[in-house]
Amino acid sequence: MSSACRCTLADCDLGPFIHDAIQDTKRESEALAEAGKPLEPLPPANLLAVSGGGDAGAFAAGILAGWSARGERPEFKVVTGISAGALIAPFAFLGPQYDDVVRSVATSISPSIDYFGGRNRYGRAGTSS
Repeated sequence: MSSACRCTLADCDLGPFIHDAIQDTKRESEALAEAGKPLEPLPPANLLAVSGGGDAGAFAAGILAGWSARGERPEFKVVTGISAGALIAPFAFLGPQYDDVVRSVATSISPSIDYFGGRNRYGRAGTSS
C-alpha cells in the first residue's frame, strides 16, 4: 500500500498516488493497444464499494442480481467491501456468472454460526467456555 493511502487528503503528499494513477493509465493504454482496441477515450471505470452488515450485504446482493436480470450489470474495474460486503465483493468483481454464489453468501451469513470453529478469540469474548 502506498503512503498516499494511509492519510487524509488534507495532510498527505498526493504525489505517490498521482504517480501510481498515471502509471496505471499508461499500462491500460498499452494493454488496449496490444489488443487492437481504441485508446481514446479510455473505457469507463466502474467502481463498487459494498457496505457491511448482514442487511446491507443482502441488499447489495439484490442490486447485483437485479442488474444481471435486467442485462444492465456493469463490469467493475475495482470492487471493495467491508464485513458482509467483503464476502460479496470478489464475486461481484468476477461477474454475473457468480450471482448464485453471491445469493448463497448473502442468504447464509448468520451471527449464530461459528464460521471459525471457536478459533476467533473476539467472537468468544464474554462467553463461558
